[in-house]
Amino acid sequence: MEHYDVRDMVYLHGRIEHDPTSGKSGREQVVEEMHRCDVLVLMQGDSTAGEEYIPSKLYEYLLTRRPVLGIVLDGSEADRMLKEGGHVAVRKGDVNAIVRALKTFLDEWENGGVAAMKGRNAFTIEKAVDQLIHITESLN
Repeated sequence: MEHYDVRDMVYLHGRIEHDPTSGKSGREQVVEEMHRCDVLVLMQGDSTAGEEYIPSKLYEYLLTRRPVLGIVLDGSEADRMLKEGGHVAVRKGDVNAIVRALKTFLDEWENGGVAAMKGRNAFTIEKAVDQLIHITESLN
């Protein structure tokens, strides 16, 4: 953030704990903050599972219906999920692609705001449950 001087564009929340004033858990506050974000950035780490590793945070991000910028392993399952859902996935380490993606989001934000994901591939709890039911029924 300091190298590219984007500190005024990125908000670091730090660890969010239970708030005794509102009674909200840290988890509830995190979900509220995710819904307030213009773009959620997901960084896929390296793991022994390689391309099949999907950060659990991805599922939470998809449920917010906010745009996601995934900095992921090229060709990974997370890469496929993001692209199929209408989100942006760029190859980890490709600084130029990351800058282009951020510029696109910034341009959109400056021209009225970044739109929520309402596309045909939006990930929802309902779709996940329907898929589980379909799989279960096909086993019988």
